[in-house]
Amino acid sequence: MDAGTFADERVQAGITVLAGVVVPGLAKFALTAAGYSLLGTLAWAWGFTAIVTLFWHRWIRSLELSGPTP
Repeated sequence: MDAGTFADERVQAGITVLAGVVVPGLAKFALTAAGYSLLGTLAWAWGFTAIVTLFWHRWIRSLELSGPTP
């Protein structure tokens, strides 16, 4: 993997995390301000869960997390 690819992956991960925090937060704010607090909470929970699942599927799932064999 060259340096450009690594930087691109970091930018993609950063944008994904940023979008996963900002978009559900703004949706919750807007819906709560409009008087739909339960719907706002559900939108935030769904959006945050979706972004965590996407992040896991794209970046964490492929990691080899096993230690050395004794």
